[in-house]
Amino acid sequence: KRLENTVAERTQELLEKNAQLELLAVTDQLTGLFNRMKLDTTLAEEVAQGERYNTDWSVILLDVDHFKKVNDTYGHQKGDEILKELAFIMRRFCRSNDVAARYGGEEFLLILPETKMVGAIQIAERIRLEMEAQSFQHEGKEFKVTISCGVAEFDKDRLNTPTQLVNCADNALYTAKHQGRNRTISGSPDGTDQA
Repeated sequence: KRLENTVAERTQELLEKNAQLELLAVTDQLTGLFNRMKLDTTLAEEVAQGERYNTDWSVILLDVDHFKKVNDTYGHQKGDEILKELAFIMRRFCRSNDVAARYGGEEFLLILPETKMVGAIQIAERIRLEMEAQSFQHEGKEFKVTISCGVAEFDKDRLNTPTQLVNCADNALYTAKHQGRNRTISGSPDGTDQA
């Protein structure tokens, strides 16, 4: 009986350790958000769901404005602090079924199931305004950091692969950067972007 209990305890410990390892494998170490591997898997799953059940869903691609300048001026540790703060803000505005991930560098991507474009824009704006309201300190001086956002909605006929959808959001983000940064732009399958 004691041997059976010991085996059961060890098996439970092993299961818990494996679950921790699985979580670590899909988590960005700096921000605690999901990483690119989890993001790619989730995008593929959402596309399949969208095609099968004709569900609405959207993505938001976010980028820290002038991030290289922030790193050059205030240092990489301050840059890391800013990325962590943005990740914290994103988590605050995410629902339980949303997926927030670090896309790469200072870019982040939110996957918003059951969300049309208008809802995604509202979430992007909340995150953008919250980030704009934050103050950061460096050597006794305060400074601000802003973000730009590109939003795209799954379209079963025209934006029906992860690459097409992310590219549409990326094009909208590019437009936001060229229109002065610190704004949200929505992309469309035909390539026209709107503020």
